Amino acid sequence: MKWNWSIFLTLGIFCSAAAQNLELGEEKWHGAQIKTRKNGTAVYSFNKRDSIVFQTKDLEGEFSFALWMKPDPEALKGTPILTRIGFHTQLGIFKDGRFYFHIWTQSRKPLYLFGPRIRAGEWQHVTALFSRKQGGMSLYLNGEKVASRIVRDSPLELRSRFVVGRVPGEKQGYSGLLAKIMIFENALSPDKIRALADTKPEDETEPSAH
Repeated sequence: MKWNWSIFLTLGIFCSAAAQNLELGEEKWHGAQIKTRKNGTAVYSFNKRDSIVFQTKDLEGEFSFALWMKPDPEALKGTPILTRIGFHTQLGIFKDGRFYFHIWTQSRKPLYLFGPRIRAGEWQHVTALFSRKQGGMSLYLNGEKVASRIVRDSPLELRSRFVVGRVPGEKQGYSGLLAKIMIFENALSPDKIRALADTKPEDETEPSAH
């Protein structure tokens, strides 16, 4: 299998037996630009109409989303960031500036969990996870748990097509920078979440092709 190494560092395999990041399949780019910092980490620049659509394996039972974001002020008016196409399991920013985690359950019930307000122009690390074993939905900001919600129902099976940025059919989406976007097929431990949030992306970047 050939790897685009800029993608490998963010959406590829996270080498850990306890927490395996899902393999990225064929991606379709719609305007988003990659900039690579000096140590090789990819930073993605989005305007309101940009998106990346990609495939992973299906998710079942429990899962985690993790990413670094540095939103523009416009993004704090409300925008999806990472979305499963179909029933919208989603990580995004609400119209009051809080970040949120949204799932649909097997009983077709939408559930929301809200974190604190996100700051424009600053790098912040966000993790969202679902695990019935751990009690349901949880949100972390910069490695610390900031919200949780008990969920007794199971989520709908997460099919493999995801979009980062603007959801197809919507007029606009996320604007700002994203880095180290990861989807895991299990619920991350607090130690692993703190480790992911430990290294902040740098702003000194150079454009690279994708």
